[in-house]
Amino acid sequence: MFGMVLATGIRILSRCNYTTNRYNLYIVAISLGVGMTPTLSHDFFSKLPAVLQPLLHSGIMLATLSAVVLNVFFNGYQHHADLVKESVSDKDLKVRTVRMWLLMRKLKKNEHGE
Repeated sequence: MFGMVLATGIRILSRCNYTTNRYNLYIVAISLGVGMTPTLSHDFFSKLPAVLQPLLHSGIMLATLSAVVLNVFFNGYQHHADLVKESVSDKDLKVRTVRMWLLMRKLKKNEHGE
């Protein structure tokens, strides 16, 4: 089980672009370091409130939380709808929709032998 999680994590990290966005390397390095803290130093968070202890003793939780916060800090937050608006114009989207509809219609006719 641990091996599958590790292999999946390595595969995801290998897709990340480290050359054009240097902050991605910082995010990975800091998150891994923060995630290792409960394993390497058991008493590191002992002075913090008891309510937070279950969260702070989980390396996965700390690494995930730090990665999300650092990613928003370094790379910013852009809503997915904004990305779609920037990448595809309305005219292109309409053309793609009509082409897809025509293709599906053609495939449907071929299935029925018409």
